[in-house]
Amino acid sequence: MPDSKEICAIVPAGQQSYQPLVYGMGFLVNDKDILTCAHVIEAVLGIDWLKGSGSVQVCFPFSETAQGALVLQGQVDRKRWYPKGTPMKAKPTDIAVIVLEEVAPASVKRATLLDPSFESNVTVKIYGFAGKTTPEGRIVSQPTGLHVEGKIMGELPGGRAQFQGLWTVGTYVQRGYSGAGVYDPQRDSIVGMVVRASTDEDERIAEFIGAPSLRQALGPAAATTGALSIQLTHAIPRWLYHQIVGKKMEIETYLKTIADILPEPDLDRGLSGLLDTILSNNPGPARLRLAFGFGTEDLRGIFNLMKSGSPAVQSLWGKWAQRIDQSLWRFTSTLAYVSEPWAKTSYQRALELQTVCGPYLPAKQPTLKDIEAVLDHGSRSMSAFIEYTPDAELYAVMRAFRSPDEQPEPPKTDVVGKPESKSAPALNFILNYLDAIEKGTKQIDDSSNAWWAVRLGICRNDHRFSERLALVAEKFAEPRVPQELAANNPMPEIYKPVSTISYTLSNAQAILECNRGIAEDIRNRLHEVIARMRERLLATPVSRNLYLASVHQEGLRNYLDYLSDQGIAIAP
Repeated sequence: MPDSKEICAIVPAGQQSYQPLVYGMGFLVNDKDILTCAHVIEAVLGIDWLKGSGSVQVCFPFSETAQGALVLQGQVDRKRWYPKGTPMKAKPTDIAVIVLEEVAPASVKRATLLDPSFESNVTVKIYGFAGKTTPEGRIVSQPTGLHVEGKIMGELPGGRAQFQGLWTVGTYVQRGYSGAGVYDPQRDSIVGMVVRASTDEDERIAEFIGAPSLRQALGPAAATTGALSIQLTHAIPRWLYHQIVGKKMEIETYLKTIADILPEPDLDRGLSGLLDTILSNNPGPARLRLAFGFGTEDLRGIFNLMKSGSPAVQSLWGKWAQRIDQSLWRFTSTLAYVSEPWAKTSYQRALELQTVCGPYLPAKQPTLKDIEAVLDHGSRSMSAFIEYTPDAELYAVMRAFRSPDEQPEPPKTDVVGKPESKSAPALNFILNYLDAIEKGTKQIDDSSNAWWAVRLGICRNDHRFSERLALVAEKFAEPRVPQELAANNPMPEIYKPVSTISYTLSNAQAILECNRGIAEDIRNRLHEVIARMRERLLATPVSRNLYLASVHQEGLRNYLDYLSDQGIAIAP
């Protein structure tokens, strides 16, 4: 198991090592919280432990000190104690949270919790100390601990799942492994916690509690890896920093493979020529089809009908143009911040390919003058700017601020808090939208749009938006992904959590950078949100969809910008 430094063993009081006895396992999920099983705590402190202090001792086998393995003291959190019982998704069972008396050192890894994958090819690992009874009746543990490798067989009722040990591996999950994390090495994350195992060695079956139930037991604020600790110490653990940079570079390596096979724009053949290249059956275009979200199915027949002028499929010209254009727009936005020589060439080619799509796009990119004309003078309808997208009207207005004729610096104000006339109609519209969300008369389909909305006002020195920041930080701290709206969208595949998560992080980071006067409680909330989004970006596999890969890179890049902007160093 690579980098096992989040793992801990629950040991008897006064025992300064993981020998000779381990009651059960646990793992660190943030600066102070350790997850383990409730029945492990009862084994340590007794079934009536609630009458006592709740003090326990934990040992981190993979974190060495001058005296040996790291040993820390903790208290069982009475408010986050979920005793044994019938497993229920809505009610965590057999879960306990140990709160360390001091912040764990930076050398101890904080685990990332990610929902388990039930694909048949996923191999997971579990580490624990098998216990046995000596002839004298004492319980002792295997002296060094053992790794078990196996497969996730499938879901079980009540938020649990089944693990099957591989027959080729000599050991199996047994007594002493309760509370151990089920580790997915492909995603470097914990997907569950061992709760019990079969007593039959030949079966090699174990049951574990899935990550969703573990997060529910922790509570939303506690699921963050070291958010405020990083702020207080102004240092990020080196292992975490390298994990972020490594993930970002992994994505950029993939983006280069797509950049290398982007076709040359053919202005004479236009969109038809571009689609003809993408939909051909050669290996390069097959990767392009996946990158642009056309999937693996053969669309040549539909494309031929489009070229023949069949009325039944003519709307696909606009939808497919938008699909390619949006992917290329996101791609160029990412390439603009990649310093490698290949990125500059690919950036220019992607822009040229966008011009091929332009005449077919169903919606025009609005300017602030366009929005002013619609909102103030009523000279035209906003329908010309509406795309197939969640929160379509709000999105159209916010999109106007991305127009080339908008100056990058915040506009001046004639009265404090009142924007100048150029952006006033658009900002007023956005502000009213946020007010309607607070009153419950409107809703947000994609929660990152709420962050974008408040960011626009704050970064343009419109103080009215600072008053709405608390609402957004509270109401949209957890991503809301518009999956139910994806069916009628030209790019349904982009409405995945990674997109909303990345945009949430990027907008929250920009808000902190734009406004240094945010109240401390709200600022801390933003730090927590950013840290939670970072964890999820790290736990999300790299997509082969060009849009999602690009936005994934943007989120990680903006987190690194956040570290620089906040003056956070890399711990030695």
